[in-house]
Amino acid sequence: MENAAEDYLNHLKRHGRKESTIRHVARTLTAIEAIVSKHGMSLDPEEASVETYLAVRNAPDLLESTRITYTSVYNAYIRHATGRDLGREADVLWSHPVATTRRWIDESEFRTLWTSAEDDPRLRVILAFGAWMGMRRAEIASARWSDIRGDRIIIRGKGHGPDGKIVSALMPPAVRKALDAWRPLCPPEAETIVAALRPQKGSWELSPQSIAKIVRKLGESCGIDLTTHSLRRLYATELDERDVSPVQIAQLMRHSCIQTTYECYIKPNQIKLDRIAVGFGEGYR
Repeated sequence: MENAAEDYLNHLKRHGRKESTIRHVARTLTAIEAIVSKHGMSLDPEEASVETYLAVRNAPDLLESTRITYTSVYNAYIRHATGRDLGREADVLWSHPVATTRRWIDESEFRTLWTSAEDDPRLRVILAFGAWMGMRRAEIASARWSDIRGDRIIIRGKGHGPDGKIVSALMPPAVRKALDAWRPLCPPEAETIVAALRPQKGSWELSPQSIAKIVRKLGESCGIDLTTHSLRRLYATELDERDVSPVQIAQLMRHSCIQTTYECYIKPNQIKLDRIAVGFGEGYR
């Protein structure tokens, strides 16, 4: 297994995966090996089977999200070594329980959040970045004033390589207005846009976790179950409502896979679904 695993990790490195990602994959493969060995199975790709895949999938005492991570890593590892897709062979259809805990908000709830943040221009920038540009909490935390170029901003997103995915995005007028309101109040020493109100251990930068905490507290104060991803989902859903094409939505969300966009970020619109259903059979008597 060692040679196959090392080959796969080197493959990830050659393709620009971050060192932290490679370490995570290595730890995951070690954990998977411990699981399959309990069933008398090997992690050797040449001995891979649907049974091995299901042993990982059905491992006890794991969070469902951990099982999904393990099976995803295992499947990618086997596919790299042999070309086989064990997930497809096993015909496993995920009933993703995390989906039931995803937080969705609608436009009226967002208006409540926006009104509640009236006296906090920094918080309004976070809301604007999330709901009107679909920025992740890490992207919000890393955004700098120097990244603004006229009416565009450089977004440093998730991705492979030392700098991840870097894109230049157009800022809607409402986002620029929120930035203009916050700029005079932002500590002049701060380089990041959403900066701490006072330095923390000599730094004005906020961590992605701090951004998430600020958003969660706002939701609690408004009685709304809210996360930073709720804002991002609102953005994706609004794009879908405006009949933006799937490819364009995925591009604006900075997703490499359209399936991720539609499975995780867009809330089905029952009115639109009903309108589609009503249209079938028109013209027949």
